[in-house]
Amino acid sequence: MIRTLTLSALLLAALAACAAQKEKDEKKDKGAPRAKTYKTPQEVFDAAVVAMGKKDWAAMVSCFTPEGHKQMAVDLALQGTFMRAQAEGRPVQDKSLKDKDKAEPDDALLKKYKPVLDVMDKHGLTKAATKGVKVKGFRPSKADRDAILKLVKDPAAFAAAFLTAQEKTGDARDKDEPKPTLTDVKIDGDKASGTIVVKFKVKAKDTQDVRERKQPVTFSKIKGGWLIDPEEEPKDAPAPPKDKEKKKD
Repeated sequence: MIRTLTLSALLLAALAACAAQKEKDEKKDKGAPRAKTYKTPQEVFDAAVVAMGKKDWAAMVSCFTPEGHKQMAVDLALQGTFMRAQAEGRPVQDKSLKDKDKAEPDDALLKKYKPVLDVMDKHGLTKAATKGVKVKGFRPSKADRDAILKLVKDPAAFAAAFLTAQEKTGDARDKDEPKPTLTDVKIDGDKASGTIVVKFKVKAKDTQDVRERKQPVTFSKIKGGWLIDPEEEPKDAPAPPKDKEKKKD
């Protein structure tokens, strides 16, 4: 199962459409995120929720900080790498398979994932360029994250284009997912924190329970406007502890 990106962990489900781009910007890059200044953390959060509901991925991406764009780019690049590996019928962590050992490509998946793979190629994440990227568990190493970001010149534009292309594959989020709300907002200078709450129904025989899922979220005020921060950058897994010396009798 392909892991959902960082913004899913931040918003758990969905993230005002921003002001329309100027005509010259539209001609330059229709998928480029549009800048807007948000006066409060609540305002940028609401804007992100509305934008995602409208599938306005450029507007949604613009609600995050530059660091958020980088994390989205890494997570989405990994999703694209998984998609390519699945479509080509090879393990994601394939190191040096001989030609005769390679599985046959899946033409149906290649066709399905073509919009996403085209975006990957356009933004420098070609098969050859990502060949050395390895994933352990759900996260790449810091070195591999850095390698991905060196390939992607514009993380925000890549994230918006990828999410737009993902809609065409049929693998996007469920449109009926419950909308999140923001509570307990606390502002401390140019930083703020809050809690995202998502209420969802769970059926059990003849009853239907309403449950809550909560996720902390942070915000930063940059150039006079509030933006959503990414979740904390994952650290590399610590090295296994060395064997302890046997106690002397």
